[in-house]
Amino acid sequence: MPVMLMLISSVIFMGPIVTNPGSTVARVMSLLPFSAPIIMPLRLALGSVPWYELTISLVGVLLAWGVAQWDYLLPESLTVSAAAAPSGTITAVLVATALAAVLIVPGFVLLYVLDQKSLLPEEGMPDPADDAQRAGHP
Repeated sequence: MPVMLMLISSVIFMGPIVTNPGSTVARVMSLLPFSAPIIMPLRLALGSVPWYELTISLVGVLLAWGVAQWDYLLPESLTVSAAAAPSGTITAVLVATALAAVLIVPGFVLLYVLDQKSLLPEEGMPDPADDAQRAGHP
C-alpha cells in the first residue's frame, strides 16, 4: 500500500508539473527515486532539463534499484510461498486479463480495419477556406 501511494503521488502531481515543468515541485519530484521514472520523462518531453538534474535522477533510480535487490533487507524467515499472494489472486488477474482481451481487442481490430480502408472521418477543425468555397464565396 505505501508503495502504491508513492506511485500515485507522481500521477497526482502531473497536472501542476505540466503547467510549470521548471517549478520546485517538478524539480523535487523528478529527483526522488520513486517518482523519477514518471516525472523526469514528462519534464524532458515538456522542455529542456539541466544535465545535472537528469544525472542525479538516473543515479538515484539506479541506487534505489540496487538497494531493492539487496536480499539482506528481507527477513531470513520469509519464504517465497509466504510472500506470494493467494492462488485466487492470480486467477482473478488472469480472468480480468482474458476478459479485457475479449472486450478490447475486437474494437482495436475494427478501428485498424476502418482506418486502413479510410472509412473513419478526418480529425481536426475544418479549414475556413473550404467552408467559404462550399458557401459560394471566393
